[in-house]
Parts: sequence; C-alpha cells; structure tokens
Amino acid sequence: MTDHRHKKVQTREDSDHLSPKDSDTIQDQSQNFEDKELLNAQSAKSLPQFLTTFVRCFRKNEKKSSLTQRVLVIALVCVAFVLLAKILFHENESYEGGHISFNYESPNNQEIKTYASPFLDFRFENPTPYKKIGSPSIEKEDYIPRLHLTCYLYNKDHLNIVIRDSDKARYELPHEAPFPFPKDVSTVLPEESDFILDLELQPFNIMIKRKSTKEVIFSLADRFVYTNLYLEFSVVLPTREIYGLGERISPLQYKDGTYSLFIVDRMGKVDNGVPGFNGQGHHSMYLCREQSDLYHITLFKNIAAQEVVIKDRKLLWKAVGGVYDFHFFLGETPEDVVRKYHLYIGGWTLPALWHMGYQQNKWWGYKNVSHFEYILENFEKAGLPLDVLWSDLDIYEENQNFNYDTKRFPPAETQQLFKKYKKRWIPVVQAYIPDQRTNPCWQYNNGDILKYTVKDGMRNEPLQGYEFSGFVKFIDFLHPETPKFWEHMLEYVQSKLPAAGIWLDANEVSNGMSKHAKDIYYKDIKKRKYYKLPFHPGGKNLYDQRLINLDAVHYGGIDEYNVRSLNAFYQSQMTYDYLKKREGTYFPFVFSRGNMFGMGQNSFHWIPDVASTWDLIRISLGPTMTYQIFGIPLVGADICGFVGHHMVDAELCARWHQVSVFYPFARNSHAPRNEWDNYQEPYVFKGVNFDAIKESMLLRYSMVKQFYTYFFMQPLYTKEMRIGSVMRPLFFEFSRKSEGETLPEYGSKVYEEQFLMLDAIMVAPVLYPGYTNMPVYFPNCKWYDLRTGEEIHARGEYQTIDASMEDGVPHFLRGGKLIFKQNVDGVRSTEDLNNIFNITAALNDFVMTENIKKTTATGTILDVPNYSEEVVYKQCVSGNCLMNITIDCSYEEGKGLTLTVSSKSHSSDRSESPVQISYIHLLGAPKDFFNNQMNSGKAQLQDGDAYEFTFEKASNVLSIHMPDNINLDNNSNFIFTIKI
Repeated sequence: MTDHRHKKVQTREDSDHLSPKDSDTIQDQSQNFEDKELLNAQSAKSLPQFLTTFVRCFRKNEKKSSLTQRVLVIALVCVAFVLLAKILFHENESYEGGHISFNYESPNNQEIKTYASPFLDFRFENPTPYKKIGSPSIEKEDYIPRLHLTCYLYNKDHLNIVIRDSDKARYELPHEAPFPFPKDVSTVLPEESDFILDLELQPFNIMIKRKSTKEVIFSLADRFVYTNLYLEFSVVLPTREIYGLGERISPLQYKDGTYSLFIVDRMGKVDNGVPGFNGQGHHSMYLCREQSDLYHITLFKNIAAQEVVIKDRKLLWKAVGGVYDFHFFLGETPEDVVRKYHLYIGGWTLPALWHMGYQQNKWWGYKNVSHFEYILENFEKAGLPLDVLWSDLDIYEENQNFNYDTKRFPPAETQQLFKKYKKRWIPVVQAYIPDQRTNPCWQYNNGDILKYTVKDGMRNEPLQGYEFSGFVKFIDFLHPETPKFWEHMLEYVQSKLPAAGIWLDANEVSNGMSKHAKDIYYKDIKKRKYYKLPFHPGGKNLYDQRLINLDAVHYGGIDEYNVRSLNAFYQSQMTYDYLKKREGTYFPFVFSRGNMFGMGQNSFHWIPDVASTWDLIRISLGPTMTYQIFGIPLVGADICGFVGHHMVDAELCARWHQVSVFYPFARNSHAPRNEWDNYQEPYVFKGVNFDAIKESMLLRYSMVKQFYTYFFMQPLYTKEMRIGSVMRPLFFEFSRKSEGETLPEYGSKVYEEQFLMLDAIMVAPVLYPGYTNMPVYFPNCKWYDLRTGEEIHARGEYQTIDASMEDGVPHFLRGGKLIFKQNVDGVRSTEDLNNIFNITAALNDFVMTENIKKTTATGTILDVPNYSEEVVYKQCVSGNCLMNITIDCSYEEGKGLTLTVSSKSHSSDRSESPVQISYIHLLGAPKDFFNNQMNSGKAQLQDGDAYEFTFEKASNVLSIHMPDNINLDNNSNFIFTIKI
C-alpha cells in the first residue's frame, strides 16, 4: 500500500505547472467562453510558460529580428505582464457577468482530453462576499477570497467538479489507491458524454443536466459558502427520492429533517430527522431517482463533520472544513449506477462461506473457558448450527486491549474446546494502548511506543484518553511505522488463541474522557483550536462527544479535524493486510464499526447497538439495504437487538431470526440487561418460538451456499473485489415507469419491509407482533411461495398471505429463476455442508410454439469440490467457477412432458465431490398435463434409469427424486421424460 500518511495535501497534478500540451488544451477552449476576462483568469497559470517559450524563441532568432519585430515583441510582453498582474494581484476585483455554457454537443470541444488535464480550470472571486454570508458568524481571517475550480470528465457517465482555495492548500484525500480514484477512465469525446454543464458566476450557480433527457440533476441555486472552517451549499434535486447519507439507523427512504454525517460512538437510536442521531459510518453520498426514472449518484468527497437538511426537493448541506469535491455518476437503473459508484470507491472484498454462518456474541458475559463450553454445548444439544463465537473486552485482563487473560482462558484448553466443537473464534481489538505498563504493548520496541500515538494539540505529548480499562493513549494509524506495531500486537493475540478474524470496535476513534475524566478533559477546553467552530453538526459541540480532540495531531502534523474518518480506514487496511499474510487465510475477516466510503475493500460492518424493539427490527432493514449502496454488502443488524432494559421478547426474537435468514451477515449479539440476565442465545427460548428460531437457522444453512454464490455473480472490479448489491430494495429490480408496472409510490412501506436477494428471491418478513397473516406486494411478474410451492395469483398488486410463527418467514421465488438448497439434517456449521443439492425451479408462463408449450428457469451455483477458503480462492477468484443451470420444460397435450437440465461450468477442478442433484422441485408444473389423474409415476432419464416423481395437485409442484444423485458437469444435459 502506498504510504500517504505524511502528505498533508494531495492533488491530481501540480496545478501551477501545466505542460505546453495542457496549455494548448486550455487555449482551445477559448471559443466556448463568453467572458474574456474569465478566459484570462482561467488561462493565467499558462501565461508564464507562454512567455518563457516566446522569449526563448525570440532569443534564438535574435539576429534575424528587425527593430520593428523587437518593439512588437516587447509590447506584447508588456501587455501580457499587465494582464498577469491584474489577475494575480487584483484579488478583490469581481468578474461580472461571467457565464460559461459548456454544452458537450458543441463541435469546438471535440479535442478536449478528459483525464490528463481538466476540461475546465480557472480561478475566480468567491461568489459570496464576506458581508453576505450571514449565519453562521465567520471570522474575517477565515474567509477565502479566491477560489480555484477544475472539472474532469473521466468517462461519459462520471463527472468530477472540484473547488479549492486558490491561495492556500487544504487537506484532501489522496487521489489514488486505496482511496477512491477513477479506474474507468476512457478518452471520451464530449459529444459521447451524457452531461451538460452550465456554470454561471454572477449569480453563482453550477447546473448539471443529463443530456439525453435535459433533466437537471444538480443545481447550486440558492446558497454557496466557502470559508476555512465552514462550507455550505444548497442543492435542488430532480425528485424527492434519495437514498444514502449514512450511517444512521433509519428507514431506507428519507423524510424531511436534519441528518448528521459524522462518525461518533453513539448507542443506536432511530434517526427521525433530528440532529445528532448519526452512527459510526461516513458516507456523504446519495442515490437519486430522476423524473425520467433514471438514476444518478452524487458523492460529496469530503470527510469533515457534516449535516444535511432535507426539505421537499432541496438539500442544504453543511460541513466544517475540507474542499468541494463533487462526483456525479449516471446510470439507467439503481443497480447500474451503484456499480459505477462502487468501481470508483474500490469495490468490495469477497467473504468466505463461514463468514455467512450463524455467529454468537455477548458484550461482556462470556467470562471464562467454562462459559465458552456452556455456550457451545447448548448449541450442540439443541441441534442448532453455529460457526463463530466472539469475545468482547472481557477476553483481556482488566479489559485491557491486547492483554489476553491466560488464567480465565487457558490457551491450550480453550483451543482444544473450539477444535472439539469445530467452531471459530473472533476477538475484539480496539484502537488504543492501555496505560498499564504490564500490558504487552509496552514490550514492543523496548517500550518505545508512544511515538506511534496521537499527540495532544496543545501540549505536544501523547493525547490522554479514557476507555474501559482506564486511561489510554490512542494509536496513530497515519504513522508510517504503525503497521509493524499493529501486526506485532495482532500476532501476540493470535499466539494465545488462533483467531479466525478480527473485530475492530470503538475505532471511530471513541474516547470517554468527556464523561469519565471531566476534570482533566475540560481543563482549558475552550482554548482548543476547533472548540469554537462556526457550526457543530448534530447541534452539540464536537468536544462534548465520545471522540478524541479535533485538535489532536497525527504524524506529519495533520489534525484529527481533517482525518477523523481515516482512523478506521487505515486500521482496517492494516488488519486486512495482516490477516492476508497468514497461512490459510484467503478471505480476511475484518469487522469494523467505524467506516467510510471505500472501506468495503478491506472490511465488513454490522448495524451497531440496535435496541430490542419492534421498531428496530423493522428499521434494521433500511440501513442493511443502504450499505449495499455504500459498497459494504456483508452486513446485518444484531439479531434480537443489542440493548434493552429487560429480557428480549420471545416473539420478537423468533421473528428477528426469521429476518436474519436473509441478512448477508447473521450475528446474535447483546449487552447484559440486568443481574437476572439469562442471555438471548437461541437455545434459551421454548415452545413455538424456539421451533421458529431453529427452523430459521436451519433454513439459512440450507440456502447459504446459494446466498454465497450471489456474491460471486457480481461483476469484477479486480479478481478479489466485486461491485454491485446483493440484498436489494424492490425498486432496484422493478421500475415504476415500465410498461404494465405499478410499483407503489415513494414513501410506501413496501420498500422498508420487503426486499430481494439479488433478482430471484423476494422476502416479506413479519415485523409486527401477533401477525397470523399480512398483505404482501407482488411486483408484476410470476411468484411462488417457497414455503408451500404454490403460485401467488397476484401481479402488480397486494395479496394477503399466511404469516403465523409456524408458517415460517414468508419468502417467494420469481418465475424463471431456480435456486439450490441443501438437506441440513445434522449440520452444525458450514463445514458440515456437503455438495449435494436440491433444485427448486420456478417455471414462468408457458408459451405455445407449434402445439408444444415451453418455459425455462435458470440459476447459478459455485462448481467447487468444497468451500474451503483455499479451494474457493484458487478456483473462483483466480479463475471462474460459476456453474449456470438451465431447466427447460415442454409438453404436448396427450403425449409427454420433457424436462431438460443443462449445466455449463467454467470450473477448473471437479476431480472430487462434484455438484450433485438429489431432488428437482418444479413449481408451476402444468396441471392440464397431469389432468387430475396422475400424482406419481416414473420419469425416464434418457439412456438411463427411471426415477420416481410425485405431483402435488394442490400446489402444482412436480418433484423428481434421484436417490443415487446425478452429477452436474460441464456441458451436461439430462433429459427426463414423463409420458401419460
């Protein structure tokens, strides 16, 4: 990884030193600018090079020059210097009437290059004079008089506009890996782009239109403020439908309100548009639907603390620093534009299969190895699958980070316990160094570790913090030597008890000084550099929250104020790199609470600290789907809820387990509720609730390989990174403006309470107490109830479905799709799953062709002998291991029914344990063919055996059982024939 930690400012190029070619490019644009003074300002930086070149040429031909020529040259030079002085030194002079119309249909722009240099590059007066800023109050010395605007067109669908301080450098994210940077750069002729950009200086406005529809997608119409410690702009949107702006625990769809964007340690509360309810992620972007039903994403690439006020179709966006760096991505559909955004931010890392198994944790409570044994034994006795047991800070002596407690958790005995039950272990690791000198941190480098810590901005000494172990120092993850220290400490924990992955908690970074050491913390607090910010996102002074001081200093003299979100970013990257080097680890498991855009490259996330309430089970779906947009698809909320004053309601916990069947990440985690806490592990429940929990957990394991395959079906960014969503809102797949479609309008609960797994499975979980049936919306296509196999006779409308606890989680298969499921009898972890599958195919409507009725269903599964990390990596990452299955069904009345199963695979190795099929279940089998006379018989395989089939008349489900299993191979065709 390139080391960026010492760099205060990163820019795409040295903007004061353009090549002659770049200067020519700027000059070529002159025909498009109506204002000549603006052209002079825009070209100012090319004048010195022009003059230098001109003088050199003049000297070269000095002997041949006439007196007249010399006088002419001197005159031109004088004029040029006058213009240059006017531009460089008359900073308070305004440019009146400046209007740039950059329409890509103009033939004059055809030769402009898009990446080597910006297509627009000029300096101009701050369009909002100091006296007109109004509220908030800005100090005169913080006003920025001159600005520098550059525009880049990376391809036809990606536009970048950056506005910087023209005279002073400000911190920016590096424009290279691992941070977001354009990878999809292409030489695009202007007429090939779908952007129209109009820039007006007086009055100031940047307007962006989609050329194909002429619809305005972005307009800075009302408000633009640029000062040192405060930025504000107002955006008019094409529609009210926006998604993103995280992290927060809130519905997927936004209502009017004020929303904070700043990562801070805060217990999860529902964000209803009240300031200060943001979470631990910084994703300053939104997905927006246009009136034409096309979609775009806008990223405000700025990691300063922010706040967004939403009212109708307007966003009022405020930030406490940084630069204006806007990125616009155009797409046809939500999924299309999400993939383009993911490509820019670096894609997301693939999980291992066991990452998707059931996981169990408790925030303090698993106090010794005997307790571990009690938990694992009870899962086993109850017949419940489990892949991972987690440990919080109580794995360490006195809650000290890294200081593994060998007395309560003897390494050999604990390791043997996990081996016995075939479970994995994940410990928490936090971002601080305990002050106790007995901590193993202090043994590193002979105790010389304080140089790796964040420094106090006032005292130039290690910043004092407070966490659960007492006073601490905070690790500086921007220090170039920190990776070695961090790797050493992770290896220390690993040497005590082998960890399958690492849980990074409280890495925003959290600091309890303001609560637990007030006398120390608040001493001279008002003298802190950023204490009197013009504006505090969330309505509360940022120094009063659980975070390290904004004036704390990182390596290279960089203030925490500029890089707060990067603590988690760098820590996750270091942890990922450490795990990647370990033998046998091909898919590092890094779970990070703090996160920002681009962190899907190296970590996963959970929706933290949700309460055990019915409100939260409903709202958990919103952020889980939103993180698909953010580019971190392996995500889920804590099953049954994390916090509550009493034991979790049994019905709620059972329903939450039903939801979690389809969470990409499924973990039961909770805090101690009171002294009588009987935990909320699934085996503590009784009766119908326990039955529903167990059925849900087993259902997840029966489908987990299919869910896992969905990750590999997404497009490649690199071999190890993918782009796109896995768990999707309905509107990702179904358009409201397509012919015949009647999706409900924006604001409907359908988008909050139903979702899709890729494009095949629709889930409508029960999210309210006492339900035995409920209305479900079915988009305009064919659907089958996967619990019964019955067709749903509703298209583009609601239908009431059975939803009692005993009925299980309502989930439906789309017509034309097939999925792979497995028998999970005796399965206790993902390692117990074999390679034998049952295919469930949802037949679409039959089409008559020459007296023969035909239909098809398709699906995909990984074609690997086993799902170990090594095998999956070598065959599915380094190569392509997807197996595509097609089932063609045709029949002719009075004759026979033919079922053709075709497989096409690119797998490189099927020498052992090939994909095998035991059952084929055909949903929507032709009832008229069986004619109410035949409900069982023989299905003849061509040149082979005859297999028993059954036909369920009530549900129209045809099932064929192959007791000796059939191997699916590359280019194989199995033709079953049923004759009357």
